Amino acid sequence: MAHNSSTYLYGGGFFIESSANPTGRNLIVWGNTAPSNSQVHITLGSLSLQYSCVQGGYTGTGNISGDPLFISEAGGNYYLSQTAAGQAQQSPCVDAGDPASSLIAGTTRTDGQADAGIVDMGWHYPAAAAPPAPVEITLTPVSPPLVIPAAGGAFQFDAQLLNQSGQTQTFNAWIRWRYPN
Repeated sequence: MAHNSSTYLYGGGFFIESSANPTGRNLIVWGNTAPSNSQVHITLGSLSLQYSCVQGGYTGTGNISGDPLFISEAGGNYYLSQTAAGQAQQSPCVDAGDPASSLIAGTTRTDGQADAGIVDMGWHYPAAAAPPAPVEITLTPVSPPLVIPAAGGAFQFDAQLLNQSGQTQTFNAWIRWRYPN
């Protein structure tokens, strides 16, 4: 959750105003903007983060607040600066994720080398295209149709995750939207 902005009163990163109690680990919440509580705002419910980098700090096991030192490369933005990959500085998010987490098949290194050691915090660019995961994610708007005025607004949706494999699955889920223009 990096470099998002909200013109709504709170929470450019996380804004929780329901009885939801999400949990996260190995995340980066950085550089988000909003008029107030830019990184995390909770009206109702709770947010449990562990082994995550949160600008301004956030209570939880293994959490840090140091600049993740993002860099851009041809493969995309938000790579972590790593001295082993030739950058001048080492991101504090490298090898700082949950030590009990499995390494993700992929890389966050700009030199294309596979990640090694403890899992990093943040996004992991895939080293090669992987087959689709056996997890289906469906987002259903609450009270459709969605109408967002030109000045902006908010809406809610329910998320359903269906594991079609019959086995425990570990995966990353990302939300992306496209503006009309």
